[in-house]
Amino acid sequence: MSSKASRENLTVRALVSNTEAEIIIGDRHANIHRVQEETGVYAGVSEAVRGVKDQILAVTGTVEGVVKAFSLVAYHLASLRVEPTDSSSESPLSPHPPTKLRILMPHRILPDVVGRDGKKIKAIQDSTGASLGVTGKMLLRSTECLVAVHGSPEAIGKAVEQIVMSVPKDSGFGKGTILFKPGTGDRERRARLSSEGRRRRGYLVTNAWCGPSSSPQPLSSEKTQTSAPPVLETRKMSIPEDMVGYVLGRNRSNLAWIRRTARAKINLASQPTQKKGDDAERVLKIVGTTLAVETAISLIEKRVERARRLRGSQAREDEDEEQG
Repeated sequence: MSSKASRENLTVRALVSNTEAEIIIGDRHANIHRVQEETGVYAGVSEAVRGVKDQILAVTGTVEGVVKAFSLVAYHLASLRVEPTDSSSESPLSPHPPTKLRILMPHRILPDVVGRDGKKIKAIQDSTGASLGVTGKMLLRSTECLVAVHGSPEAIGKAVEQIVMSVPKDSGFGKGTILFKPGTGDRERRARLSSEGRRRRGYLVTNAWCGPSSSPQPLSSEKTQTSAPPVLETRKMSIPEDMVGYVLGRNRSNLAWIRRTARAKINLASQPTQKKGDDAERVLKIVGTTLAVETAISLIEKRVERARRLRGSQAREDEDEEQG
């Protein structure tokens, strides 16, 4: 880890159960205070909400501090799994049973962590001894997904470090992210189900014991009416005019592949926004679900970045030939 990277502050969030939250906080906040004092980070747990089983642990500090903080959090969780006996006492060096942390990860940077064909995430597992499970599906009303890290406290800390360091510096964990809030939509879902239950109760109870009949048609019709279509969003992004060809590909094959992979509609403006040489940009209009839009943007950004790297290496080769 470079000294510059270790000094930069970032925030890493994790989804914890109510029981885990109590352990992390500790009696009279002793555990959370210890984490902050020993690592120099700010660590906090969101308030528990009645009827909601999860809370958010947020840790802000340097990469080194955040990594150490998550190791300590995992240590506290693992310690509760050890049942001391009268004949044995636990030492600081005693191995702890594996535990699990659920890291909240912006969906758009998930490809940076997983890598092509899962090679990067496999390398993280091999080098740290932790096992990682990735859920590609975004959490309700957010652009975050879960990366479950399972292992010893030391392995979890190393894995968190590898995850953080695999994210490009200009992407960041929180940049442009819609944060997940536990319980979002739960009350609305319960209210909707309760309302539908009241509306259908007489009909359903009557027919539940009468066997098949021709009357279920209204229920089928109501289901069709109440099923909401997916919510679509429209987003625009600009790419340098001289990178348009790389994004489109031969016969627009690259753009077609991005559309299919992301399942989004992507339209390219016919003219650049500015006609000033290198400053000219072309606007892309992306329409789809939040997941589709985020995936499309990530794929486009990666193609542009790859094109820049290729140009840079080609320029260096040309310069070497001229000097030679």
